[in-house]
Amino acid sequence: MDLVNGRDELAEFDLHEEEIDSMLKTGEPVEVVGPPDAATRPRFELYRGSSRHYGWRLATPDGRVLASSTDYLTKADALSAVHAVMTAGSGAPLVDRTAG
Repeated sequence: MDLVNGRDELAEFDLHEEEIDSMLKTGEPVEVVGPPDAATRPRFELYRGSSRHYGWRLATPDGRVLASSTDYLTKADALSAVHAVMTAGSGAPLVDRTAG
């Protein structure tokens, strides 16, 4: 099971994993929705370009690109880079290198 911000991803659900599995096995419908603001939050997208390279971009829900990566030869390298940005980005300071 994946961890989100150091905690179990199912921690926010009222049901336990076993209860959800049981519901799925019996054919009972299970509705799982994301956070209420998921439709308005930017998302990271992994893509494969026409020159057979891989990359990632941070895009708004309407498709506007906020940031993008350099080209990577493998999907694993692109995934590693985007995970590094996701992990470090939230606490990274802004350094203004335009002054001079």
